Amino acid sequence: MKKYTRIKHEVLENIFTRGLLSKREMQIALLIIRESWGWDSGKSNWTKRLLSNNYLSEKTGLAKETISREIKRMIEQGKILISENGNYSFNEHLESWKLIKHQLLKSKKVDKTSTKSGQNINWKLIKHQLKVDKTSTFDGLEINITTIPMKDLRPLLKLPKESIKEIFKEIFKESTDTLRQFYEEKIGKKLKTFGEDRRTKVKARMENFSLNDLKRVIENISNSDWHMGRDPKTDGKDYNNFELLFRSDIKVEQYLNLMPDQKFAGIKAWLAEQEEKDEPR
Repeated sequence: MKKYTRIKHEVLENIFTRGLLSKREMQIALLIIRESWGWDSGKSNWTKRLLSNNYLSEKTGLAKETISREIKRMIEQGKILISENGNYSFNEHLESWKLIKHQLLKSKKVDKTSTKSGQNINWKLIKHQLKVDKTSTFDGLEINITTIPMKDLRPLLKLPKESIKEIFKEIFKESTDTLRQFYEEKIGKKLKTFGEDRRTKVKARMENFSLNDLKRVIENISNSDWHMGRDPKTDGKDYNNFELLFRSDIKVEQYLNLMPDQKFAGIKAWLAEQEEKDEPR
């Protein structure tokens, strides 16, 4: 009697070891594989008996309500299949999974789909959500890009690297456009060009700071008489160049904790002196 279940190397390498399943999904998937591929009579793509929620709950230790919810979501995403008779099959064909689940929050008119990286990804909906709502739903997880740094977002997206790269590309583009507009409105300087140097700075800062953090930097600077050149002691010189504000993570931290005007004048004068040294020539 066979005491093991054969699993293809491709399934282990491309799905399981890459973390494309959550812990609960993995429990359910492995049980379905055991009840299909693991029978002595040979591999079957479908479970040879109906697996009730009670049975799945007993074997996995998950609550029946959790089983019901996870099964429904995995079927919607194409991770498992269900036959007319109610039997399950683990879908080993990753290319047919709906890896990103979309919820169009406002506009019902955007319905055209374009795909990249061979994934079933509706990039038009992603662009719309980032533009209108600053949110998108990735694999059932709603993300607000204005409040989360990239280093915290990356591990939440259980997707292939190429898909994450495409998502970040859209996030960076939308965030950069938003930040540029906010800077022009608050600082009152028109950025005629926004080249690779400035975009690279934004991209680097968004790794450790949220879009809201970067906007707060601009807000704080716009309220500072020193940095806006409104204080008589600055002799009309300002310290609010875009490059200076986002030159480094240390600068961002400094401006996020900018001290109120009319206080700590000596320290402020010293900071202004340091900024002048940092000013691009």
